[in-house]
Amino acid sequence: MMYIWIYVTIGIHFIQDATTQGMSDDNPKPGTCPVLPPDTVGTCATECSFDSDCPGVKKCCSNNCAYVCTFPEPEFCPTCCGPPPCCSTCITCEIGEPQPNVYCNSSNQLVCAKSFYCKIFSPNEDFGVCCKVPHCPVDPVPNSNCYGHYHRYCSDDSSCPQKTKCCKQGCSYKCVGAV
Repeated sequence: MMYIWIYVTIGIHFIQDATTQGMSDDNPKPGTCPVLPPDTVGTCATECSFDSDCPGVKKCCSNNCAYVCTFPEPEFCPTCCGPPPCCSTCITCEIGEPQPNVYCNSSNQLVCAKSFYCKIFSPNEDFGVCCKVPHCPVDPVPNSNCYGHYHRYCSDDSSCPQKTKCCKQGCSYKCVGAV
């Protein structure tokens, strides 16, 4: 009985190769499909025919039995600035650079370390990079006696320009560069 199942599975694989071979994907995504050892066989349920059938950066790749949506192999880049494949999309953090080769996703299967947050490139992408959570710099005069009177040059972070925060600095709250 097991020999028949393997024969049928191999037959399905050949049929799938024959049906997708010769058809071209009008919108191939960057990156390459992972190379699997010949004895590796994934699930035999076809998910896609073309890269465009797959969400986000995933590509339509063979798992040696069917075609499934898979994350591509990361390409070599001098600096990795986005989700796999590396450097296909540059995601900038509010402060500093993303953690190199550390990714996160919106479904919280991959999460960032404490004091970092997941920044997704766009709503239709699932993967993002881990960015440092911006915070106020140390107050240069933390123990200043302001007698309860603070000058407010900003009300909250939304009233400040990008890459700045509304922080207590001495006897005032003002927009300063986040760290």
